[in-house]
Amino acid sequence: MPRHVTALLLSTCASLGCAPDAVEATWEVQFASPDLGARAARVDAVVRRGGCNSTVEVYRATFDPDEGGPDLPALDPGTYGFAAQATDEQCVVFAEGCLEVELPPSDTSLRVVLDERTQTRACPAVACVRGICAEVPDAGGAMDAGSDGGVDGGVDAGFDAGDLDAGPYDAGDPTMDAGRPDAGRPDAGFDAGPPGPPYVPSNVPRDLFWAGTASVVLSPTDGTVIVDTDTGAITRRSDSADLRPAGVVHRLVPQLGGAPDLGAFAVEDFVVPEGVTVQVQGRAALVIAASGAVTLDGVIDARGGLRSPDNGGAGGYDGGTSLSRSGAGPGGGLSEMGLQDVGGGGGGHLASGGRGGARALAVAPAGGSSNGVPALVPLIGGSGGGFGGGGEYAGVGGGGGGAVQISAGTITVGPLGGVNAGGGGGFGGDEDDGGGGGGAGGAILLEAVRVEIDGAVAANGGGGGAGADRADEGRAGQAGRLSATAAVGGATTGEGSAGGRGGASGAPAGAPGADTAGTGMDDNAGGGGGSGGRIRINAGSSRIDGAVSPAEGLTMGAL
Repeated sequence: MPRHVTALLLSTCASLGCAPDAVEATWEVQFASPDLGARAARVDAVVRRGGCNSTVEVYRATFDPDEGGPDLPALDPGTYGFAAQATDEQCVVFAEGCLEVELPPSDTSLRVVLDERTQTRACPAVACVRGICAEVPDAGGAMDAGSDGGVDGGVDAGFDAGDLDAGPYDAGDPTMDAGRPDAGRPDAGFDAGPPGPPYVPSNVPRDLFWAGTASVVLSPTDGTVIVDTDTGAITRRSDSADLRPAGVVHRLVPQLGGAPDLGAFAVEDFVVPEGVTVQVQGRAALVIAASGAVTLDGVIDARGGLRSPDNGGAGGYDGGTSLSRSGAGPGGGLSEMGLQDVGGGGGGHLASGGRGGARALAVAPAGGSSNGVPALVPLIGGSGGGFGGGGEYAGVGGGGGGAVQISAGTITVGPLGGVNAGGGGGFGGDEDDGGGGGGAGGAILLEAVRVEIDGAVAANGGGGGAGADRADEGRAGQAGRLSATAAVGGATTGEGSAGGRGGASGAPAGAPGADTAGTGMDDNAGGGGGSGGRIRINAGSSRIDGAVSPAEGLTMGAL
C-alpha cells in the first residue's frame, strides 16, 4: 500500500498481567491516504475483547491525530478487535478501520488502516465544537426536546441542575424553552439513534442499514434470478425483467490488502421464496444489508464455475487455464503443465487442496495452502484449482466459491432454503492430458440479532477433474454441494484416473487426485479436490437445525 500517514502510536502489553515474559506490542493507526489524514480533527480508538464485532470494550480514547493517545492497559491473551475512526472539524465521521488480532500477537506491530467510509454525523451541527460533540445549554436550542425525553441523564440533565437554568438566562426570556426548535426533528433523531439493527456490520459502513428504502421480495414464479454484484442489476433470467425496486441501493465498497470489492445491496427486507434460485455473478463479493428481515426459503447460489468451469464465484478466484496455469487467489492450486499428464492441484482455503495425481516419475503439483481468517474480515472467497498437466488440452481448474455476507435484523433459512458458496469442479482432461484441480469453497458470513437455519449453509470444495481416456475427455468434478456431502471427483474412465473429492464436513481438506495406473503415454492423472471454505455466524441468538458444511469451518461470534 503506497499511502502512509501515521495518525498515532499506542503501546500494549499483550500478556497476562505484564509479567516478566510480557510481549510488548505497538498499535499504529494509519490513514489510507494523505488527504484523509489532513482532514482528521480527532481519532476515536477502541479495543474490544472478542473481536471487531464485540460490544465488550476494554479501552477507549479520543485524541488529536498529531498527539496520539495514552498507553493501553495490559491485555490478557485472547481475541481482540483494535478499531478506530476519524472525525473532521464538522463532527463528520469519514474514515474507519478495524483489525482482529489474537494476543499475544505473532507480529508485535499492529497496524489499523483507516479508509474512506460513507460519511455520517457523530452529532448534530449545533452540538459540534471543533470536531468534538459538546453539551448544549438549555437555551431554546434544537437539542432540548430530544435531550429531555431521551438522554436527560447526559446532555440536558447536567445543565438543568446547574447555574444556567437557575440564572438570568432562562428567566430573561421564558419563551425560549417552549419554542418550536425544541420539538424539531433534528433532536428527535439524535436522541433515538440511527435506525436499523443495533450493531455495526462487518466489512461495510453501518449507514447501509438505513440507506435502502425498499424491499426485494421475489415471486415464486421468478425461477432463476441473476444478481450482478458489479453493476447492481437484479434481473429474471427467463426474460431479463428488472426486479430491483427503486429504493434498493447498490454500492461498491472497497476492501484493503488486495481483497475483492464488495457489491453491497441496502434493502429493508430480502425474501427468496421456495423454488427460486438467486445466482450471484460479478467480481465483487455479495453483501445484503437489510434493516429488517432476510428470509431464504429458496437458494442463494454463489458457487464457482456458474458461467464457465474456471470462473470464480462473486468474490472468489478463477481456476487455472492454459494461459494462467496455477489457480488464482491466496490458496491457488498449482499446475505443472510441462509434466506429462499429471493432474492439477486443488484450491486451498480452510485447509489445503488435494495434490494432483502423479504419472510415472512425474511429481504431482501441490494443492493450494490454507488461508483466510475465521472472522471473514476482510471477506474473501475461495481460490481456484490448478490446470492439468501435459499440454493445452488439459482440464481447467475449477473456480473458487464466492463470498456472501448477509447483515440483517433477522435471518431465517427455511427447510428448503440455503446459501451455497461451493467451489467449482475441475474440468476433465482431453487428448491424453491430466484433469484440473477443484476450486476451494468460498466464504459465508451471516450476522443478525436472531439467526435460524433449518436448511443448508455450505461452502464445500469442488471435486477434481478426471484425466483423459486417450482422445476422450475425462469427466468433470462435481461442484461443491448444498449439503454436508462432499463433491465427488470425476470418475475413472479407461486410461483416465479419477479426480479427488472436495472438502466438506468430516474431511475439510481436498483429496488428492488419483495417480495413473500405468506408465504408458495414454495414462492420465486426475486433479486434486478443493478445500472446504469458511462460515461465520455473528448473532445475538441462534438456532441451527440444518446443515452447515464444512462444520470444521464454522465459527460463532456474539453481537
